[in-house]
Amino acid sequence: RPAAPRSLPDVETAEPSLEHLRQRVAGLDTLTPYLSAGILPRLTGDAGSAPLEGEHRLVATLFANIRGLDEITDYLEAEDTLTATLNDYFVTMQAAVQQFGGVINKIDLSDHGNKLLAFFGAPVTHEDDAERAVRAALAMQAALRRENLAPDKARLRLTLGQHIGLSYGYVFAGYVGATWRHEYTVMGDNVNLAARMESGAKAYGAYTMVAEATKLACEQHGGDRVVFRYLDKIVVKGRTIPVPIYEIVGLKENVVPQTLECMDLFAQGIARYLAQDWDAAEAIFRRSAELEPNIPGKTPGVEKNPSLALIARCEYMRSHPPGADWDGVFVMKEK
Repeated sequence: RPAAPRSLPDVETAEPSLEHLRQRVAGLDTLTPYLSAGILPRLTGDAGSAPLEGEHRLVATLFANIRGLDEITDYLEAEDTLTATLNDYFVTMQAAVQQFGGVINKIDLSDHGNKLLAFFGAPVTHEDDAERAVRAALAMQAALRRENLAPDKARLRLTLGQHIGLSYGYVFAGYVGATWRHEYTVMGDNVNLAARMESGAKAYGAYTMVAEATKLACEQHGGDRVVFRYLDKIVVKGRTIPVPIYEIVGLKENVVPQTLECMDLFAQGIARYLAQDWDAAEAIFRRSAELEPNIPGKTPGVEKNPSLALIARCEYMRSHPPGADWDGVFVMKEK
């Protein structure tokens, strides 16, 4: 196996370079075209590498969704404060994604959430695109934590969170649209899977959730540099094939002993859960819940964590036993 590149910055400590972006992105109206196909070659530094007819590419897709914006609206002093908050968020996330060679492709401001789509591997491919996406997700979470600690955010009682979902696999990448408007984007089942990982992350109390292919690609090129936690094997809505899912815990050098102990207990709980020993599994998950990095009532903005999610699952399974031939797969009913 070729040696993994070591040039990536430390995402837990690196401050995103935002000043040049703030100068060029004055508001939300200019943010969207800044991220569209017209600027894409300048973002990637590889103009002419994206064929107009499109192609199938091996890509890491990232979906992120702001959480908590509705709850803090009452504290915002004016509509321009909300706009400034959104601008700060998207510019910060833009810097974190670009730091690892990714491109933010879409921003969706709607009643269903404030989401962004980014991808790594098109139009320029790197052998470690999966790890780049994972490290970008960690950088995004770290940057948002810093934003929440800023004095102006504390004054407004802003505590934003975000859930991020990742998938890695072949997608269609190319220019889509009409003669008067088109953009370079990605489409396909693996893009949809990343969206399901994002929406499913909330259900598991995880900030960042990935499908197994992302984890395997990271391990192929980076060994055990990234720590993952197995959560479940699920069938997401719109699919029939089960997908093992994992939480991104962090970079190996930054994961503290308490979190490692929590993960060990959690894995023991998963083993009893798969054996349909609901009582023993729940007891272990209650122990791991005390060691979780994010605990409701202690960690701002946290309502759930994976241990609490699996405790609830054990309670459900006790009332709805799956049968002797159960293969450990849980079917998600919602997106």
